[in-house]
Amino acid sequence: YRAVLGNSTVQRDLWATVWVTIVVTLVVVALSWAVALYLRLTNSWLARVVSALSVVPLFIPVVIASYAILIFYSTDGFMKTLAYHLGWHSFPSYGYTLTCVVLGLIWVNIPFAVLMMSSGLNGVPNNLIEAARDAGAPMYRVVWSILLPMNLIPTVIVATFTGIYCLGSFTVPYLTGPSAPNLLGVSMS
Repeated sequence: YRAVLGNSTVQRDLWATVWVTIVVTLVVVALSWAVALYLRLTNSWLARVVSALSVVPLFIPVVIASYAILIFYSTDGFMKTLAYHLGWHSFPSYGYTLTCVVLGLIWVNIPFAVLMMSSGLNGVPNNLIEAARDAGAPMYRVVWSILLPMNLIPTVIVATFTGIYCLGSFTVPYLTGPSAPNLLGVSMS
């Protein structure tokens, strides 16, 4: 263990993996909470569109999504080309960077997280929300005092599964990430 953990390459890859895992987990939990909360509190056509779009990545294979992210964010990708045509000549390219890995892992983990959070929030009885609103509680108080505590278990599940997925991920970091530092899944192979 001393020889492996003392290696500077392994240390760099370990820290990159920890950093990417923490960032992806926090962003996925925050985004899935925001989308699920919007879906729970709104019953509009836009909410139904957001609901449908949030699960689209579930049906796209990870390999194809990784290549799509590269085409979108690489040095000659869509975002750089669009920015150039709009007059922004210094738009950064994220292809083959840890930022691209973070974007890819967020894309892959969002559908499960939104489904899990939505099911948890939909399990909260409307009577509790209506009682709080009748007592004069503003919506942020309803969210903080009722929805958040009653959706704690799905939140922990989403954070745990996202973290585990990021720690063991191979395809997204291998296809979209830099040659160094690598995530542990790529580094171990």
